[in-house]
Amino acid sequence: MTGTLTIAGLGPGDEALITPEVSAALATATDIVGYAPYVTRVQPRDGLTLHPS
Repeated sequence: MTGTLTIAGLGPGDEALITPEVSAALATATDIVGYAPYVTRVQPRDGLTLHPS
């Protein structure tokens, strides 16, 4: 198995507070796992699977 795991905070702050590093990680992510209200803040796109808990 290969790949990377990035752990980042998705909330609850204003979108303007998301760092460039987190934005870059979200742009290349294939899966987002986390607290449902925060995961739903991530823009859906092809190739991305959201896993709200």
